[in-house]
Amino acid sequence: MLEKDGTYHTNVKEVCLDVLCCEKSPNKVYLDGKRINMYLDTEAWENSDEGWYFDNENRIARIKYNRYGENHQFDLEFNVKDVMELDTQL
Repeated sequence: MLEKDGTYHTNVKEVCLDVLCCEKSPNKVYLDGKRINMYLDTEAWENSDEGWYFDNENRIARIKYNRYGENHQFDLEFNVKDVMELDTQL
């Protein structure tokens, strides 16, 4: 959760958040309960207004969004589904 603290007024419009993920990459990222797009191409991510990608070399999930309010909730899902589980969902 990112919460505003204090009375300072900011002009920040875009936020980029780096989350260190030592063991594995997330498979889904949610911003305020809404799933945001994952990008495999960093250029496509850079040209988007909102989304995330995983920098495997540095083990960082990079999340970008346009700031539209004071407080924001982030949820990263790290569930790994095996082939058998995926097959039953098709």
